[in-house]
Amino acid sequence: MTVKLTKRTVDAIIPGDRASIVYDTDLKGFGVRIAPNGSLSWLVEYRPGAGGRRVAKRRMYFGGREFTPEQARQAAKEMLASVALGKDPVAARREERESETFREFAERYLR
Repeated sequence: MTVKLTKRTVDAIIPGDRASIVYDTDLKGFGVRIAPNGSLSWLVEYRPGAGGRRVAKRRMYFGGREFTPEQARQAAKEMLASVALGKDPVAARREERESETFREFAERYLR
């Protein structure tokens, strides 16, 4: 489903028995996921690199109700702009999470 994501339309979405995704009509790849319990997550969908349709889509979730639809749209624009410049936010997030913690660094240093 695609609608203009505003505060009114997001609040009017009724959670179903499964999670549902509603995409924005104004910004391609921007949407909101509504869980069965009513919680929401903003998302951006994109294809990394220059592969076009040959590359699988990636979906990055960010924020929840702490973002207004306008704030989430602005954050999505920034992420999509970085994708257009050749970056991959999902890969960057994964790399950051898998990086060495300070504790691991300190233990390695002390050995």
